[in-house]
Amino acid sequence: MTNPTLMYAIYEDLVQSASEANVGRELTEKELKRLACVLNDSDGFSFTVYSAIVSAVEEAIKEEGWEEYDKTHENIPLEKIV
Repeated sequence: MTNPTLMYAIYEDLVQSASEANVGRELTEKELKRLACVLNDSDGFSFTVYSAIVSAVEEAIKEEGWEEYDKTHENIPLEKIV
């Protein structure tokens, strides 16, 4: 792939919300900086993300139920969708 396109981003507010809900507090700036390293080094996370991508692909290739979404997004470039 010579020209990769970002398909998904994990935003800080999602991480902070998950952290607050599951460990009782938001992460510090230092902890947020560590998070990228932890996510890249985690085999479990990589497998979970890969499984989520496969599930998403299976849903995206279904033809039924996408008519309104497709019509709304047909003239929007992919990089503007994410």
